[in-house]
Amino acid sequence: QRLEAVKGASLGVATDRPAGAAPHPPEVLRAYAEAVRGLHEEVGGLAGYLAFLRFFLSCYNLLLIVRFFEAFQTQPRLAMVAETFLECLPDFLHFMVVFVTILLSFGTPA
Repeated sequence: QRLEAVKGASLGVATDRPAGAAPHPPEVLRAYAEAVRGLHEEVGGLAGYLAFLRFFLSCYNLLLIVRFFEAFQTQPRLAMVAETFLECLPDFLHFMVVFVTILLSFGTPA
């Protein structure tokens, strides 16, 4: 639905675009400016929707990972793997803090 609105707005911009280098009447220029404004609004709405969709999908992936590790608890050998991950989590988080700090300190000046 949103993509169709963007398609329609871009088609409106393409059809309302003044052709040639000759001076155009003000109503033609106003119609073109309004079509461009509408296109920008639709693209902005689509960008917001896509940002929400990406956030939702990342949360869903995290939920699936948690459920995956929950399923590990029922089998003893896989539970050992899950417990190992949980025990190394503080060390991993500490490593990530140090790594991100070093990465940003080298990446920012570049």
